Amino acid sequence: MKYILKTCLLFLFIFLLFYPPYKSFVNIQPKNNIEFYEIHSGDTVNDVLYDLFPTDIFNKIFIKIFLFANETIIQSGEYNLKDKSFLTILNDFKIGNTITYSFEIKEGSNIYELETQVNNSKLINDCEYLKCLRSNLLNNEGLLLPDTYFYKYSDSLSEILQRSQDEFFKFSLNLWKKKEPKLPLATLSDALILASIVEKEAGNENEKSIIAGVFLHRLSIGMK
Repeated sequence: MKYILKTCLLFLFIFLLFYPPYKSFVNIQPKNNIEFYEIHSGDTVNDVLYDLFPTDIFNKIFIKIFLFANETIIQSGEYNLKDKSFLTILNDFKIGNTITYSFEIKEGSNIYELETQVNNSKLINDCEYLKCLRSNLLNNEGLLLPDTYFYKYSDSLSEILQRSQDEFFKFSLNLWKKKEPKLPLATLSDALILASIVEKEAGNENEKSIIAGVFLHRLSIGMK
């Protein structure tokens, strides 16, 4: 009986000795005020945690205790760690709560403006100057749907551009089906060429309808 009591008291002593600093550890924030952190494919939990958090002998023990008591899976990607505790960060790693970025394709953007924008983004540029896109209608810069597209760190540019072009054709075909029968435009390609000319000629939004009207009138009377 005395042996059991002594054992229980020993465990209680160890618990009281380690629990407060352990609770303090799981609520600490990364060292050196790290705000962003990237986990690469193949990184282990130990490597990541030892890299992020102070690794004196006690903290190493606490990390081991936590990993032993909790199933911890980490997903690759870029994470925002600002003002987050050890527990919150581990939960983000587990569910893959990575940073989401936005890439805006603006109306009237040319290939050089898009290229500059890509180079200032977190995207992998696997489609330099829109070379991954294919179309017989126009220059590819005129076949992208202006919109804001969301992506993760190191996603490929080609996926966004191909999605934008697919959406553009869906949008254009839908408008083409609703066009006025009297318009002097034989094909969707003709309409897109005219739209591209108007975009380059117009100084502002108000001028576009006027310029388009002038060109449509010329086409209707057979002018080149």
